[in-house]
Amino acid sequence: MATHDTPPPTRTLTHQEMTDILNLAIPAHLATLDPAGFPRVIPIWFLWEEGIFYLSSPRDAQRDVTCSYWRQNVPL
Repeated sequence: MATHDTPPPTRTLTHQEMTDILNLAIPAHLATLDPAGFPRVIPIWFLWEEGIFYLSSPRDAQRDVTCSYWRQNVPL
């Protein structure tokens, strides 16, 4: 899309559409900025249950560097 093109119309997903997407067996993508300001995006499995997101990553996984930083620096 060129910069002068009109963007396609958008709409808000319905609650059912959001629920359907969150129930798919696909990984989420967790995006963070590292201390130097560079983006880091990792695929991560999740569970959506009763309106709560549960994220999981093994401690010995390469992506744990990002998850550790996220756990220490993102207020929950």
